[in-house]
Amino acid sequence: MPRLGAALLLSLLLALPASMVGGASAGPPVSAKGKKVSVTIVRQAQCHGNRCFVVLDVRRSPGGRAVLKVAGTRTALTLAEGSTRRVVSVAKKSLRKKVKLRHAGRTTKRRVVRKPQPVNSGRRPCAALSARDVYLSVGPTSTSDGRVNLSSRGTLDVASIYVDFPDAPGDGDPVESHQAFVDDGASYLATSSYGRLDLQVRPVPGWVRMPAPSASYGLEDGISYAEHLAYLQDAIDAADPDVDFRGVDAVLVTTTGNAYLPGSAAFRGAPGTLSSDEGRLGPAVTFGSDALEIDGVLFAHEFSHTLGLPDLYAFAPSDIHRYVGTWDFMGDIYAKPSDLFAWQRIKLGWLASNQLLCTSGATTTFAELAPLSSPGRKKSRKAVFVRTSATSGVVVENRVPRRNDSTLCASGALVYTVDSSVPTGEGPIRVAGASTADCGSGELSDALLDVGDSVSVGDVTVDVLGREGASLEIRVKH
Repeated sequence: MPRLGAALLLSLLLALPASMVGGASAGPPVSAKGKKVSVTIVRQAQCHGNRCFVVLDVRRSPGGRAVLKVAGTRTALTLAEGSTRRVVSVAKKSLRKKVKLRHAGRTTKRRVVRKPQPVNSGRRPCAALSARDVYLSVGPTSTSDGRVNLSSRGTLDVASIYVDFPDAPGDGDPVESHQAFVDDGASYLATSSYGRLDLQVRPVPGWVRMPAPSASYGLEDGISYAEHLAYLQDAIDAADPDVDFRGVDAVLVTTTGNAYLPGSAAFRGAPGTLSSDEGRLGPAVTFGSDALEIDGVLFAHEFSHTLGLPDLYAFAPSDIHRYVGTWDFMGDIYAKPSDLFAWQRIKLGWLASNQLLCTSGATTTFAELAPLSSPGRKKSRKAVFVRTSATSGVVVENRVPRRNDSTLCASGALVYTVDSSVPTGEGPIRVAGASTADCGSGELSDALLDVGDSVSVGDVTVDVLGREGASLEIRVKH
C-alpha cells in the first residue's frame, strides 16, 4: 500500500452531530459474511484554507478494511464494529474529482460538494468583542488606553538612558553591559510580531547623573504613579542637554545596579505627560535591579504594556501564575517563558483577521491550525475563536517548540478563554487545564492537547483529530 501523502490524512474515529451529515444518501445494505454493512460518503465537505473534511458514515460494519481513493491517492481504513463516523481530511484541490470508497466488495462514488465554513472574509475583524472602558483589557482599547498605546506595527524610535545618583555612582560602561539585554528584548518582540514591529533603540552614552540621591525618589518600596512620573522626568531633564528627543516614540530609563530599584515598570502616560526641550514625549519604561538578573523577555514584557497588553498573572499575592502559567510572557517571565497567545497578536495586528477562524452559535467546526510560532502565509489558519458572549470567547491555537516557544517540552493544541470585561491582573485570559506541572515548564504545563485528547470549557468542546506535519486538525463543538 503506498504511503499516505500530504493530500490525505486519516483522523481518529470520533462521534459527529447528525447536522454534519445532512444530505447523505446511504446505499442499500451489502452482505459480507452474513452481516449487513453500509458505508456512505457525505455529499458535503466542510472546507477552509486548503483543506476539506470529508465525513464517512459507517453503519453495522463487519470490520475489516476499506479503501478510500481521492484524486489517485488511496489509504486503507480499518472500520470498527457498530455505528460510527469517521472524519478524513483531504486537500481541497483533490475534491475536483469523485471520491471513491471500496468496502466489502462494493464501490461507492460521490462527487463531494465543497462547502465553505461560515467564517470571516478577512475584510473586517471577526472576533471583535464589545467595548468596555476597562484599563488594559484583552479586548477593545478603552478611551484612555487609545491615547496612550504606541503603534504596534512599523518602526519605533526608542531613546535609552542609563542613570546613576550622587549617592550611588555607576560603574563601567552601561551601554556595553546592557546591550545584550536590550538587543534580546527587541529581537523577542520582532519574532513575536513576525517582523511587523521594529524597535530602533538609541542609547545615550555613559551614565546620566540624576539631580537627587536615590533614596529621595521613594522607589525602594515600589513605584506610585507620581513617583514614577517625577523619576522619569528628572532622567529626561538630566539627559536633555546632550540628547535630541525629536521623533522619539518611547523612553527607556535603566538604573545603576548600585542603587536599589526592586522592579521594572512601564509608564503609560498620555503624550505630553513627559516632555523634553524638543516637545512632548509618550510612554516610558523603567528598568530596575531585576534587569540584571532576567534576560530580554523582561524587556519584551514591560515594553508590551506600552503597546496595550495587560498583565496575565494574578495580582493576588498567592498563586500568581494560576491563570495562564508560562504560556504567555505577559503572565510569567521566569520559568521558561513562552511567546504571546494568538489573541494578543490579533489585538496588536500581528495576525491578519483571516488567519483566525471564527464561529458563533450552535455549530461544529473543523480546522487545520498551523503552528502559531511559524510566520507562514497570511492565509494560514493560526487559531479558532468561538464567541460565548458579547465580551468573551474561547480560543484554540497550535503551540510547538520553535522560535520564542523553543523552550516548550511538547507540542499540541492550547485552549483558553478571553474576556474583555476583565482588567489587567484579574485573569482576562485563562488557560483550560489542570494545575500539575508534569511537563517541566511551570504551572499549567500539562494544558496542551495531543491527538485523541479533548477538553470542554463551558459548552465548548475541543477535540484533536490528527496531525498533518506540524499542523493540527481539530474539531470544535459549541
